[in-house]
Amino acid sequence: MSNASDCPNKEATCGNCKNAKVGAMNIVFCEPLDSLIPHEFDGERYIFWRIPTFCPRESTEVVKSDETAPKDKWVFKLKDEVPKLP
Repeated sequence: MSNASDCPNKEATCGNCKNAKVGAMNIVFCEPLDSLIPHEFDGERYIFWRIPTFCPRESTEVVKSDETAPKDKWVFKLKDEVPKLP
């Protein structure tokens, strides 16, 4: 499995994925899988720190990992920047 530091052209978190949608209680899900994705909500923004190994996207686009990506790869999004589940 690749390390996010070694793959500068690949996404290292779910923060910029079109499949990431906010559900109830500010929990972010992968819409196609209906599965929780790794994130934290601090009351104002969502913090995304990795892409899980079960991600449906191609490995040519993303770095899937059980480990946290380096902090410089984390994605921070304000509450209104992440789409809501229908």
